[in-house]
Amino acid sequence: MAVIGTIRKQPREAWEVVVDLSKIIAKREATISVAVEVPAGMTQQGTPIIGADGFTIYVAGGTSGAVYVWTLISTITIGTRQIIAEDEVIVYVNEVTGAEA
Repeated sequence: MAVIGTIRKQPREAWEVVVDLSKIIAKREATISVAVEVPAGMTQQGTPIIGADGFTIYVAGGTSGAVYVWTLISTITIGTRQIIAEDEVIVYVNEVTGAEA
């Protein structure tokens, strides 16, 4: 697939990323598994929360002034077939100080 979103956050914040796979699943019965490539310097809070049509992850950490790319690999099993979708989320981390507000 592609870059599915960008996040602008401060180093101490944690933000959710919701991935909608409903167009791929198309109301069929499916099983979803997820592999998350966490960039060095950032952390994932918990494990992916998988639903019927997608999943949610929480991104945290990072160093102010840095840009990170998270890679999310979804394996969707429908019957005996597997669809693998690779998506990226770009995270910009910047500390906001009183002088910048």
